[in-house]
Amino acid sequence: KIEESGFAIIHMLKKELTKQEVTNLYYKHTEKDFFDNMVKYLMNGESIILLLTCEGEDPLKKWKSFIGQPDPVEAKVIIKLYELM
Repeated sequence: KIEESGFAIIHMLKKELTKQEVTNLYYKHTEKDFFDNMVKYLMNGESIILLLTCEGEDPLKKWKSFIGQPDPVEAKVIIKLYELM
């Protein structure tokens, strides 16, 4: 589906993220109440890291359109899950 949507996968890697890697990725959320639990959750298992390219429009805008905007209600549920961990 990713490639059908106009992206090319340049590199794909499965790995367990370190605390520093997760913190670097989500640094904008460090002051949020759920941050520590989110970090623990994201370190608990492998992540798939993709290096993508696409031609034409703004790649980030295109990616956000592909994955869809987050549902605020669902996002609040996920935050609650992080808080309970």
